[in-house]
Amino acid sequence: MNPQRIIVWLCIAGAVFLGGGWWTYHNNVAEPRRELRDELRSLEQRIERANRQSLDRMRSAGSVEDFAGRTLGSNSETVVHQLRVRLSELAEGTGLREISVGSRALGGVRNPAAGTSGASELRSREIRDRVDFQVARGTLTGTGELPAALTMLARIRQQPVLWRIRTVSLTPTRDRQRVNVSVEVETIYFPDVRSAGSPVVAGELDAGTARVVDKLSAARLFAPKPEPVRVVQEPPRQAAPTPPAPPAPQFDAWTVVGIVEGATGVQLWVERRGSGERQQLRPDEAHLGIRFVGVNGGRATVEVDGERYWLSVGDTLANRDRPVRGL
Repeated sequence: MNPQRIIVWLCIAGAVFLGGGWWTYHNNVAEPRRELRDELRSLEQRIERANRQSLDRMRSAGSVEDFAGRTLGSNSETVVHQLRVRLSELAEGTGLREISVGSRALGGVRNPAAGTSGASELRSREIRDRVDFQVARGTLTGTGELPAALTMLARIRQQPVLWRIRTVSLTPTRDRQRVNVSVEVETIYFPDVRSAGSPVVAGELDAGTARVVDKLSAARLFAPKPEPVRVVQEPPRQAAPTPPAPPAPQFDAWTVVGIVEGATGVQLWVERRGSGERQQLRPDEAHLGIRFVGVNGGRATVEVDGERYWLSVGDTLANRDRPVRGL
């Protein structure tokens, strides 16, 4: 036989042997091993997830028990009754009057995961649709002074009960001396967890809350508005009447009756008509504001308001027809 053929056949036989060996190893050894490894990894993941869930349940159970210790009970009848009792005690303890309290059950709150895209991971339909907790609501109304109403609200917040103030209303009465207070609270409870009920805390307010209450009370938010100050205006004082001006000098009632020149000097004689009263003026003497200056050419010179005039016998002192010029 041709040696080349022998070599070719040997190569083919070797390839067939190797291929068959690889196939046998892959199907009988490698593949089962890989499947076992994947299954082992899946089991490890499931165990780890189960451990986490177990730890979460333990923590959740502890948290639920802690929360349950702050509820008013574990069934609707107890919770609704206790809610009404607690609100009444808090209102009466702060001095409110005309108190009215009501309470009722509102129903359950389901698992928030229900209906979401991730809810398919909760394989148990019972877990998916289970009610997580129940809700009850209470209302309180009353009347009192503002400090009492604020203290009552602060004490509601101070209670360790799992509740929240939903609405608050403070309205002044007609005389604004008191306020009408209205409060609405909601509380939760867990029907499947036993609870002895949260104790009432009726002690003094903590220092910070007390300061806030005192500050708001001192502000007198609803105090009556002070009446406006009425300013009484005094009637205007009438000014004293201006005294009448003195009568104007009657210059025309005085007539020049003489211009005398003698050894003793010159004189101007004037006389009042009707009465005969006579004045004899020497130079620089005045009568009725008219100053006698002197005589010149048989005429008297007089000065009135800084102006000089000539007067002759028979003229009145009112004569201003002949002013003196050029002197």
